[in-house]
Amino acid sequence: MSNSRRPFLIPTPQTITNAQGFSAYSIPGHFTEDQFLINTDYVISAKHRLTERYFYAKAPQSIPFSQCFFNTNCTPGSGQDAQFQNHVASLKLASLLSNSLVNEVLVNYTQEPRRPQQREQITDQSLGITPGDPSFPKMPTIAVNGLFSIGGNFNDDSDSHREPVSIFRPACLTRGRHTVRGGFAFERAQFDFNDPGPRRGILDILSFPDFLLGLSAAQNGSQFSNIFLSEGIAGSLSKAYRANNYASFVQDDFKIELALDP
Repeated sequence: MSNSRRPFLIPTPQTITNAQGFSAYSIPGHFTEDQFLINTDYVISAKHRLTERYFYAKAPQSIPFSQCFFNTNCTPGSGQDAQFQNHVASLKLASLLSNSLVNEVLVNYTQEPRRPQQREQITDQSLGITPGDPSFPKMPTIAVNGLFSIGGNFNDDSDSHREPVSIFRPACLTRGRHTVRGGFAFERAQFDFNDPGPRRGILDILSFPDFLLGLSAAQNGSQFSNIFLSEGIAGSLSKAYRANNYASFVQDDFKIELALDP
């Protein structure tokens, strides 16, 4: 597949030795990360203080050679563009309820979206392939053992979203030689993901002649198909996990003073 602006999806070998083609490519990958942090402290009164923290990071990546299958190297054009983000926020209220009792309420929020995308958007129809799943008609990942693979990563175009929220309420009470600390924590864990990539399938082919033929056993007149393995996943690939986590603790620090004679 080629036109005036794009090279062949399977490039012509740079060298041929013993009827085996070989090519070496050096294509730079790109990674950047932008971050910012917001800190706020507000004294509500002599006994109450509010603290806010917010951190954000955006880290796009351009990967010229995405993950391959069956120990084969990807050809140029089977790369991946990925978008990673992080939101981390916390809000804490610290209160001095008495000269011996301090109470805190801490709320944390995290959001981590992940979106890897296949760079080349080649469809089954453009290659004359009947889609395994018409709702996701991208070409399958094709690996020719020991030579190359095309079609990008099996899990391209996934979209995952992790979003936990937690509440932590510690307190500290001082009585004489005792300092008692206790607290309760609650977390609502959320993890959503949609992974349509596996629906397009994988084709594993043992040799380049088999790749060129691509026939079934009935078509090539033998007992074996030219395609060694075909694999695909059906059913729902969108999940939404939810879980509630609880924790508590109590700690008593007791101070002992010893007077030693010199």
